[in-house]
Amino acid sequence: MSKKTPIELIRENPELMKLFEMIIPKGDYCYTSLEVKIRDDGLPVRKVKTCPFWDKNDEKHYQEAGYCHLLGRGDWEMNDVKEYVNDKTGEKQTANEIGLPLSLLWDQCKECGLNYDDREFEDEYED
Repeated sequence: MSKKTPIELIRENPELMKLFEMIIPKGDYCYTSLEVKIRDDGLPVRKVKTCPFWDKNDEKHYQEAGYCHLLGRGDWEMNDVKEYVNDKTGEKQTANEIGLPLSLLWDQCKECGLNYDDREFEDEYED
């Protein structure tokens, strides 16, 4: 039996899920925007509070450096899973093999799915 990741354990326990939903930022990103200030040169600077589970590996290329302690995986590991089927050969390939690394932890885009809020899109699809 394989060892479960923290996110798998959390999803199995509704009480634990509620606790983690209080900690993990709401929305699509691994951070919460706190404020935006305008510098003297006119450029905006955003102050954020980062998810306590988000991290980065400075030894990796910046677009594969994101890591989520809750998932127990980083971009480089997620992009190396054989999950895409080659239409011509039928062979399963990794995101890296098809030249399209798709994990966006490096850009602090959520991969855990917790506290994801898609209500911002509801108005677009309502009749």
